[in-house]
Amino acid sequence: MKLKFLVSACCLLLTFVAWAMTDADAILLKLQKKYESIRDASITFTQIVRFGVTNAEQSFTGKLLMKKEKKYRLELEQ
Repeated sequence: MKLKFLVSACCLLLTFVAWAMTDADAILLKLQKKYESIRDASITFTQIVRFGVTNAEQSFTGKLLMKKEKKYRLELEQ
């Protein structure tokens, strides 16, 4: 009885893993197609640095602009 249950559980687990991998492959393919269709992108960010000894904070903002084929530009507030 225990062996039957163990075999059934293993089969069910393997089926679930195979289904999840197929689903993950589909998601990755969709993401790759989306990435290939993007020619440029930009993000605005804020970085906050906290110094451990003094507990002081310093922050700055910037913008990262990217263009396909390895071109990027980083604009900082200074």
